[in-house]
Amino acid sequence: MVRICRNRWKPDTCGCDVEFEFDDDLDIATRPNKLVRVYKACPAHPDLADYIGRTWVQEATVPFHQENQRKNRALEEMGTRLGIPEDENYFNNLQKYINGWHFDANRVLHISTKGLTVNQRNQVKSAVDTRFGNGKVMIE
Repeated sequence: MVRICRNRWKPDTCGCDVEFEFDDDLDIATRPNKLVRVYKACPAHPDLADYIGRTWVQEATVPFHQENQRKNRALEEMGTRLGIPEDENYFNNLQKYINGWHFDANRVLHISTKGLTVNQRNQVKSAVDTRFGNGKVMIE
């Protein structure tokens, strides 16, 4: 059965506001998503309308989605390196170590941390460098 749904989404990594569609009967990890409307393209993604009609799965080809996934995966790496159990309190426990995050003009992710030792910060930095490449994520 095909059950096409539409979601409006404002990523927490930029100022874009978009609508995409997907088949809700498919697994979220593997289902294709299709950009169908751009309500607002932020200054970092002025050509977002060029992606209307394109589909993506998880690690996306759509720039704002790539960045959002990079932020999510970087925070997962941080949680793993800190040994935070993946339970109902995971996000609250992870937040204890995060002051915030932002992307700079070159779309490098900066994660501002608190309460980490130098060794913990270095472990997280090494993990995100391995996963995304040097210079894509800064752990501060």
